[in-house]
Amino acid sequence: GELRDLGRLPCPMVRRKGERGFTRVSWDAALGLIADRIRASSPDRLGFYMTSRGQPNENYYAAQKMARAIGTNAIDNAARVCHAPSTAGLKEAVGVAATTCSYEDWIGSDLVVFIGSNVANSQPVSMKYLY
Repeated sequence: GELRDLGRLPCPMVRRKGERGFTRVSWDAALGLIADRIRASSPDRLGFYMTSRGQPNENYYAAQKMARAIGTNAIDNAARVCHAPSTAGLKEAVGVAATTCSYEDWIGSDLVVFIGSNVANSQPVSMKYLY
């Protein structure tokens, strides 16, 4: 119910050529269809795009390994587009287009403040430095 309350579909849906609308299918059928389409395509015609919301780096690592095993280097995520302005701003403001602190800076801190971020969700590796 929670995902449906968020407006998400509770099951895979497929739209088939010549049919009106979408048809509910099982996960096995949906994944089989995806696998068939990947096999039928050439690697230079495949691309993968991931969300940047709430994904740990391990998910991106696994996804890029899978994409490269299939034979494509075409993998991207929303963070590159989303954070391009902030990296340009950091480069202009502080001379470096990256974060200005490291995990080591957190160790021994009495207070670390996050605004608008669920660190456990968006940066799970960071959590080990906060306890």
